[in-house]
Amino acid sequence: MARTLVVNTLVLIEIIYLIHVRATEGQQQPRIELTRAVVIGILSVVIAQVLYTYLPVLQQLFESTPLTDELLIAPLLVAAIVGVLMQLEYRIRGSRARSHCSPLT
Repeated sequence: MARTLVVNTLVLIEIIYLIHVRATEGQQQPRIELTRAVVIGILSVVIAQVLYTYLPVLQQLFESTPLTDELLIAPLLVAAIVGVLMQLEYRIRGSRARSHCSPLT
């Protein structure tokens, strides 16, 4: 069960990271702009993750176990916290860069 929780958590964090990078790349103000390719990629990963978690053949192959609804909350919470931390880091880094670029008076 621990393996399945970790894999699900990492996959969710990777999705959050992808969205974060897409939203903040070269932007002063973050803006989520998901292309069709990104949406298809995210959906593909989510489908693969559901199959990994709940399809008996893949459970046996990867030694994973199905997660209950209560256990699914943990990966979602961790991914949400990581997303908030990424956004805080982006804002801190951005405010530092702006303060260093201001002309000396």
